[in-house]
Amino acid sequence: MRIAFAFCLLLVAVSAAALEIFPGSGETVLPPQDRDYSFAYHTGSDDFRLYGSNLWAVRFDFGAVYPTFSLCEFAVQRALLYFPQTGDSVKVELFSEVAGLPGQRLTWTQAEVQSNVLSLDFPQTVQAEVLWMLVSYSTNFSNRFVSASAGGGTRSYHWNTNVQHPYFQSLASAGFNCELLFGVGGEFVLSDFDLELTEIDVVGLVAPREDVYPTFSLYNHSDLSISDAVVNFRLLTPEQQFNQTRIISVADIIAPRSSYTWDPGSPGYYDHLISLPEQPMQMRLRATISSSQAEPDTLNNSRDRYIYSFSHSSPVYLTENFLRYSFASPLLALQDQYNPANLHSISYFPVLGDTLANVGAVQHFNWYGFNSLPRTVLGGNRRITGYTPSYANQYDLLAAETVQEKTFVSSSECRLTYTQQNDAVSAAITFTNQDTALFATTADYNLISNTRLFIGLYRKEQILGGEYYVLSRWITHNATLGGPLGAGESLSTTDTILLNNLSLAELNQNYRLYYWLQVRNGGRILYSAWSDFSSVVSAPDELSPPVELLSSSNPLRAGNFMQLRLSNSAPIHRLMVYNLKGQLIHSLDQPHSEIILSERDFPASGIYLVKAVYRDDRHGFRHSNLKISVIK
Repeated sequence: MRIAFAFCLLLVAVSAAALEIFPGSGETVLPPQDRDYSFAYHTGSDDFRLYGSNLWAVRFDFGAVYPTFSLCEFAVQRALLYFPQTGDSVKVELFSEVAGLPGQRLTWTQAEVQSNVLSLDFPQTVQAEVLWMLVSYSTNFSNRFVSASAGGGTRSYHWNTNVQHPYFQSLASAGFNCELLFGVGGEFVLSDFDLELTEIDVVGLVAPREDVYPTFSLYNHSDLSISDAVVNFRLLTPEQQFNQTRIISVADIIAPRSSYTWDPGSPGYYDHLISLPEQPMQMRLRATISSSQAEPDTLNNSRDRYIYSFSHSSPVYLTENFLRYSFASPLLALQDQYNPANLHSISYFPVLGDTLANVGAVQHFNWYGFNSLPRTVLGGNRRITGYTPSYANQYDLLAAETVQEKTFVSSSECRLTYTQQNDAVSAAITFTNQDTALFATTADYNLISNTRLFIGLYRKEQILGGEYYVLSRWITHNATLGGPLGAGESLSTTDTILLNNLSLAELNQNYRLYYWLQVRNGGRILYSAWSDFSSVVSAPDELSPPVELLSSSNPLRAGNFMQLRLSNSAPIHRLMVYNLKGQLIHSLDQPHSEIILSERDFPASGIYLVKAVYRDDRHGFRHSNLKISVIK
């Protein structure tokens, strides 16, 4: 079956630019940043598509890569560009920098855009510490875009003509967290020798009692051949007796201006096995290189990689969808075809004009730093931007990866207790780490201090024939954990869900509580679970003096005022006034010790019910009711 689907456009309001942003395809379009042949600030993926300018620019600061070198320049030989559409023409120019802006033009080239990925050679090589690349590519009419990827936007610019004096405005100041997909190809020119450790990892299954092998990549930036490179690997763990060291001498010669990869084909590769501890734990792999050549720059001589030999599975795994209601159905229906049983889809509608939108959805959209729709997030850190012909394949692959991830949380319990006095459900959630060792100091990566708690109330909604859970409101959003959660420890949190006249029967029938632990700043979801409300128990009634809502001037007559206060002088956190049909006709949501009402606060004469919510030190939120009469 062929599914027709239209991109959603999310307009970002900016004061000084008429730019618009569309979702991209999420396709990897350029090789990752590497010092041997390219230099770029972007992530190498087409995440966003920008529209609305005819001149785009990127500022390259090569000198910042080697701040300790007396000379750090880049010999630019070619431009590397990516455009979503083909068939147009593009002009690329390189400029020096004068007073933070493009200065003198140094070289240029132009070509027809016959393929999405362009590599354009310049007529001559340009060498500098700072350069500006200006790209002339008109996008002021339909279906012409330039591409960008997730990033800060501080180094990418557009020519802003919506002001009296046009200027180059950075995408960051225009409200876009993205960088243009423009790069340069060439080579660093340095005043000193430099051997770079470009990547480290382990090969094998990272799990308790498994064996893995270290792997790494080097790049020789000098004009000398290197024959005595040494890489020192240290596996650091929370339990010092499990720390391990592997010293790998590279027997091969690393030629000038070339890369080297230590892999299963390298001599002596299998002599450096690392046996992981039996206990599941968080580990840090640290690698450091050395050679006979002295290196004044040590910024790229050492790399860290955190690896987790966790052994527990989460009860469920999460797909978070950020959508517009008008196109939610085809995307959700497609996910239904690929979702494993333990992968749950929950949705957010962050455009407030949508039927199912709410402020909580906007809050979560902003927390992730998104600025286009639709966005799909699996497990917190696997993202799909937009909806493209490759969406199904991407989703199927990422879903399979997500449900294979393990967690350090061995179990959790959610205890739901209903208290009639304050018409609220108390959610007491306890996370238990039975056996996983974690780093507990700031010297290492403290996973608990960098993890956030999310608890959301989700309502079952009918979306074009399907049933899906959509955020109703947050109970807790982006909260820090209030204590340790190392091996053998538990951590508990208690939150209150005010029902606001929502019955327990409706709560059980149409709502779910999803809760999870997630690395801050939109990182990996480390543990996720859910609960319905079928297990709610009622809190036992305790004998305590009743708190009464007291009033003056009851009945309330025209021209008079009514003073409301509690008999125990506690502040009124929320005041709600209902008519006899149960309709809310007036509310106040800020704490007051006394509240004054006038007859103008009521639409007509009649009998009304006033409900005052207050906090009790022993029982949390409670309420007191009062029936009043109004005579206009």
